[in-house]
Amino acid sequence: MATGVVTGIEELNAKLRQLRGPLAKKAIRKSSREALKPLAPKVARAAPQRTGRLSRATKVRALKRSRNKIGSRVTTSKSGRGFRGKAFYGWFIEKGWKTGRRLRNVDLGAARGVRRNAAQLAAAEAHDRKRRSVPGKHYHRKTARNNRGQVLARYRTSTRQWIEELSQ
Repeated sequence: MATGVVTGIEELNAKLRQLRGPLAKKAIRKSSREALKPLAPKVARAAPQRTGRLSRATKVRALKRSRNKIGSRVTTSKSGRGFRGKAFYGWFIEKGWKTGRRLRNVDLGAARGVRRNAAQLAAAEAHDRKRRSVPGKHYHRKTARNNRGQVLARYRTSTRQWIEELSQ
């Protein structure tokens, strides 16, 4: 759910630039995973406990393949999206939601799949304003924020070790 970016570690960035290519990516991937592993159980403990499904689904996963981003994240979804899998409701608990249901085109007197006109849009917005907002618990974000220093320290030491090992 939450993805963090590590910045401000200039000495490590300089050493990683010297490694280049797949070796640097390997060092980042391995060290970010090692740094986040102790955070996953803390996030799972902070998750609301009704069935335990949300806690069991909390894992450290690799970021989606990209040319720009390399690393890992603590999440409850298999993909980068928050509404996937059996623990889809974790996203709602984290971010919040509105009660009731949204208006459909049928409720507004329009055909299915047709764009709404200005009057229909205004009616739908008025209906949405009446829906009660349930604020998110932000358990994931709070846990990540409280443990940020520890994760960064583990990331630094792990990255240094991987850089030394791969540069030999």
